[in-house]
Amino acid sequence: LSVILSCGTLSYRQESLQRALEGIARAGFQWVEIGCVCGYCEHITPETMDTADADRLADLVAGFGLKIASIAGHVDLKYPLLGKGAEVARQGFDLLRARIELASHLRVGIVNTGIGATQDAAELDNFYRDFDALLQYAEQRDVKIGLESHAGLTETAVATLALCQRMGRAGLGVNYDPGNVHYFTGLDPVSDLAACAGEIGRWLIHVH
Repeated sequence: LSVILSCGTLSYRQESLQRALEGIARAGFQWVEIGCVCGYCEHITPETMDTADADRLADLVAGFGLKIASIAGHVDLKYPLLGKGAEVARQGFDLLRARIELASHLRVGIVNTGIGATQDAAELDNFYRDFDALLQYAEQRDVKIGLESHAGLTETAVATLALCQRMGRAGLGVNYDPGNVHYFTGLDPVSDLAACAGEIGRWLIHVH
């Protein structure tokens, strides 16, 4: 078992990417998670980047003696989530594809995101279909999507495991965030993990 300890640039979301990398390197980390969370921490915007931009990012990170462990690429798919329409979903999936493309180019194996929830069964069926296509896209590029603990379909380890098992795709995994689990549900993360300890291990690819 190989464990990588990294620091996310979200910790420096009000600072520039260069300042974030400087602080993370100075703190002694060797690995970094690059933040591109829409409207929250946009240290990079993969949807606007070309190959030259990606190469400049790689050079910048390497210049601080760091390597990229993952991309915090959170987008709000909203479709079928929170009653928003299909056009919002298409934009979200397009943004995630851009993040996958960037990760693939940089040979970064994980793009993390949350997804949300809906109570509408028909909308969920559409989501499962479109999400499956996205996962296939990721698999073809040797990238895994890490589902972060957030309100909705991934708010607990048990719920996220159920979604992973339903999708059954190699391009999918769990990015467990114990703080988020407690925030959104009030559950003790230790109890949450214990409830599925025998099964979640094969899906767990990242922890916040």
